Amino acid sequence: MHNIDSGIDLYLKESYPWAVLLVTPIMKRTQAQPSSGEIIFIDSTSSCDSTQSTLTLMLTATCAGAIPIAILVHEGQTTESYKEAFKLLAQNYPYSFGSSTVSKHTVNELLCNLYNVRFIMNTTL
Repeated sequence: MHNIDSGIDLYLKESYPWAVLLVTPIMKRTQAQPSSGEIIFIDSTSSCDSTQSTLTLMLTATCAGAIPIAILVHEGQTTESYKEAFKLLAQNYPYSFGSSTVSKHTVNELLCNLYNVRFIMNTTL
């Protein structure tokens, strides 16, 4: 873990597939909110650079709007890449979903939901 100025935490998984987790102080506070245990929005953007990295934002709804609970940067958009990125969050912030424990089941559920959305988007476009 690297602690950058202003309390920002940066975690790296350097082996294949690599992943980076970035959590700011406001994200840490938002992780403890009840809404973080109720609904999580996942938004990924890829192919922004020559390395084909993917930027994944995990957000929750609050009275102030959507606030991120974590930012993940990882290698590509494979199942293994997402799994390793989500595991990095689970290992370092095990209570990031409204103070509920993030488990292997939660990681698998996130992956399943992510691929269901992809399937729907691919079949409707």
